[in-house]
Amino acid sequence: MTGTAYKTDLTATTEFGPFIESGNAIVFELYPPHIHAEGVTSFVIAAINEMAKLVDLFPAYENGRLAEFVPLNPDCWGHLDPIRALRELGYEVVSVDGRA
Repeated sequence: MTGTAYKTDLTATTEFGPFIESGNAIVFELYPPHIHAEGVTSFVIAAINEMAKLVDLFPAYENGRLAEFVPLNPDCWGHLDPIRALRELGYEVVSVDGRA
């Protein structure tokens, strides 16, 4: 594993308002930050798309707002588990205060 991911209480948003249904988008903080083609991010939005059967991980700002609409895990098909998606990115989800 590269690092750890912590579920936050942040609401996933875009510059236009809510990201998607609140139950289908979870903001996680990453440690250490994730380095990707477009830069570095310490926060991701795990967006669960039930119709497409996938979880996209999008970079986010520290306030939970979408940084860019380019998934960090373009090959994450066939499941709806954000913990598995983060694990496939190299992060182990750690429970803090019963949140995981």
